[in-house]
Amino acid sequence: MKKLLSLILVAMITMTILTSCGAADRAFVSSYLNLGEKYLTDLNYEQALVCFNKVIEVEPKNERAYLASAEAYVAMGDIDSAIEILEQGIETVDDPTKLQVMLMELLGEDEEEVVEQYNFDLVPDGAGEYDGHYYYVYDIESVTSWEDAKAYCESLNGYLATISSEEENEFLYNYIVSQGYSSAYIGLSDEDEEGTWVWTNGESIAYINWHKNEPNSESSNEDYAMFYYKYSDGTWNDGDFNGSTVNGGKVFICEWGDYLTDTLNDTIQ
Repeated sequence: MKKLLSLILVAMITMTILTSCGAADRAFVSSYLNLGEKYLTDLNYEQALVCFNKVIEVEPKNERAYLASAEAYVAMGDIDSAIEILEQGIETVDDPTKLQVMLMELLGEDEEEVVEQYNFDLVPDGAGEYDGHYYYVYDIESVTSWEDAKAYCESLNGYLATISSEEENEFLYNYIVSQGYSSAYIGLSDEDEEGTWVWTNGESIAYINWHKNEPNSESSNEDYAMFYYKYSDGTWNDGDFNGSTVNGGKVFICEWGDYLTDTLNDTIQ
C-alpha cells in the first residue's frame, strides 16, 4: 500500500512539474516575442533578433518569430539572412503559407518559378478536396473588397473558386456549411459589363446555378456571385461584397487546381 501511494505521489509531482514547465515555456515565448517586437519598433534589430532566436529555440514551430526575424533582417539590408530564416521556417511550421508568401515577395521572381523551385504547396491545412482541386473558405478582417479577395487567393497561388458542375457545386456548398458559413463569394462577376458574367480567372463557363429570379441587380453594386444564406439549396445570388446585400458579408472561397480558359471568351447572361 505504501509503495502504491509513493508511486501515485511521484506521478502527481511529475505531472505538476511538466505542467509548470509548459506554462513557463508559454510565458517565456510570449515575453520574448513581445520584447523582440518592441526592439523591432525601436529599430534595435540586433536585440530583436536575439529575442526571436530564443523563441525559435524553445518553440521551433512559432510562425510569428520567423516572420519577425525576416522583417528585422530586411530592415538591416540582409536579404540573404531573411531568405534563410524563412526557408528554415517553411520546413518547420505547420502552416507555412505566410512565410512562403513573404519569401516570394523577397525573391521578386516569377511566382511560378519560385513555387517550382521551393516545391511550395500553398493550400492551407484543413482545405476541402474534390476531384483533385482544393478549396478553403476565408473571412479576413483586412480583406474588405472582392478585388482584395481575388488578390488574396492569387497571392497563395490560387484563385477565387469556380464551379463547373452540379457535383462540384454540391460539394462546395456542403463544405462551406461544414465550416460554419451560409454565405460565401465565388469568382463569378459582371463588374466589367453589367449582365455579362465571367469567371475572374478566365475559366470556360460550363455551369450556372442562379436561384430563381437571380441575378436581380437589386443594387448597382451587386456584381459578384455567391452562395447565400437564404438559399439553402446551394443556388446562387448576386451580392455586393461587404456592402449593401443583407447578411452578404465578405466571406470568400479560394481554389487551387488546373483549369481551362476559353479563348472565345464565352460568357453567361
